[in-house]
Amino acid sequence: MDTNWTAALAIVASFIQLAAGLGLGLWLGRNRAGRHAPKGIDPAAIEQLVASLEEVASNVAADVGAHSSQVGEKAEQLRCLADANSESLGSVVLAVVGQIIDSNARLQKQLAVAEIKLEQQSESIRSHLAEARTDVLTGLLNRRGFENELTRRIAESKRTRHPLTLMLIDIDHFKKVNDRFGHLSGDIMLRAVARSISATMREMDLVARFGGEEFAVICPATPVHDALLAGERVRRVVAETSVELDDQSVSVTVSLGLAQAFTADDLADFVQRADEALYAAKDSGRDATWYHDGRECRPAPRADQVSCSPTSAPDDHLEVVCDDLRRRLKDVTGA
Repeated sequence: MDTNWTAALAIVASFIQLAAGLGLGLWLGRNRAGRHAPKGIDPAAIEQLVASLEEVASNVAADVGAHSSQVGEKAEQLRCLADANSESLGSVVLAVVGQIIDSNARLQKQLAVAEIKLEQQSESIRSHLAEARTDVLTGLLNRRGFENELTRRIAESKRTRHPLTLMLIDIDHFKKVNDRFGHLSGDIMLRAVARSISATMREMDLVARFGGEEFAVICPATPVHDALLAGERVRRVVAETSVELDDQSVSVTVSLGLAQAFTADDLADFVQRADEALYAAKDSGRDATWYHDGRECRPAPRADQVSCSPTSAPDDHLEVVCDDLRRRLKDVTGA
């Protein structure tokens, strides 16, 4: 009987978890129109809950199956016992065991249906989460998804001591495209630039639409001098990309601002330095790449002035490393 109670309690627990998952999915569904995750809800926590629900249902299914198998084995043993002893006793025992087996079969069938419903609901929740993190126009991460990812990457960089670089990209004079060809043509240009950036960056880099005509790229495990080379490739590729608007071949340029994360950085500090570098690039005449070294903004060497060797770097990259070291020492000493 202890085994029966264990299985029954596990099944009840699974249906409670299932109800919670269904309720969560319905609640998210009602908030779908906003195209953003509801305030106060952590997408990572929801994803973890979904995984937990699936694990519970899977474990319960396995437990009930094992229980049914064990009862079947006991039934066979009782049959042998009944043959060797009282036929009437055997009939009673076999009848009871038969009822248990039938009950287990019904429970397994109900649980299978519940697992299907849970899988469908989990997929619906994932869909809502993906929609809340995705820019509808370009298919890239949206601002909310970008900030969540960057916060996580900053923490990861501090923990692992691996470099992290942020790249902000702004389309030069984009308002002129909208004014001349209309906003629908502007959307076509935005999608074209988004594709060019995504195709140029590595698979491990995370490309997002930061807002309006501005994009952001998170470059994990990448020092700023390597990201500068990637930024120059992006600038060149976008400039070489043309889009047909009103039977005219139209191209644009971009300005880029980069910054490497420091130990004391939070999201706001990190983004602000990259933003300052972006504005320096725009102030310099646009169609340029600048970076923030921790103290000031500096222009990056143009692509035709830099070797494509992975070991190449600006001469002042040592200053960036030293500045980061000074920051770390300050954190340790409290000075």
